[in-house]
Amino acid sequence: MQLYTCIELQSIYTSLFDICQYLRLKFYPCFCWGVGIPVVKRNYKMNTYRKIIEGAIRLYRDKGIENVSIKEICQEAHVTRNAFYYYFKSRDMLFDAIADWILERSRERVVSLYGEGEYYAQIWEFYKAYLLTELEIGPEIMNRIFLARTKKESSDYYDYSYIDPKTVLAISDLIKKAQQSGHIRNQGRPEDLVWASYAMVRGVNINWCFVFGRCDLLADSQKALDLLFEPVEEYRLCRK
Repeated sequence: MQLYTCIELQSIYTSLFDICQYLRLKFYPCFCWGVGIPVVKRNYKMNTYRKIIEGAIRLYRDKGIENVSIKEICQEAHVTRNAFYYYFKSRDMLFDAIADWILERSRERVVSLYGEGEYYAQIWEFYKAYLLTELEIGPEIMNRIFLARTKKESSDYYDYSYIDPKTVLAISDLIKKAQQSGHIRNQGRPEDLVWASYAMVRGVNINWCFVFGRCDLLADSQKALDLLFEPVEEYRLCRK
């Protein structure tokens, strides 16, 4: 009888699960006789989905998008070709999913939007979290993400941005506090300033993509926010 290692068993069970998903069958993990360990139940579906996304990101970043095939992504993620097409019918769908991954990764970076003191600096920390993740991903991948999301047949506006209703309220509150404390001179309506600041940072972001990273994404975003909010010298993000 052939015995398998834990890693080999994991790969076998993941492949079986993917095949069952493709054929719309139920898959029930069980104990394997002769191995000495049980197969641990877990969310196979989400695990496979994330492995494909993260495997694609690694390859695209290291080799360039045009130099990576679906076969290579499957090998990197240790999944079958059928599993890939079960989750992603096209490359555009994959890039759309990578955009969602960026949102999730960036939100992990956000320390707090409700700290004490320097309210304007906290607004910057929110944008900085997303910009740092995009710097990790690189301008080539971000270009394809913008293209994939623009080509979507229908979408709510929030699908295109990393600003959601809850975030709008949080940043609006910070802007209001920054205005009341005299940290910023722009006394416009806080909610309007949220969307204006997002548009300005997004514009810098798109330019960074178009020139393939040949500009300073963080510094240029800070300059844009300073121009909009008009902070007093002490609280400027981009000091002269």
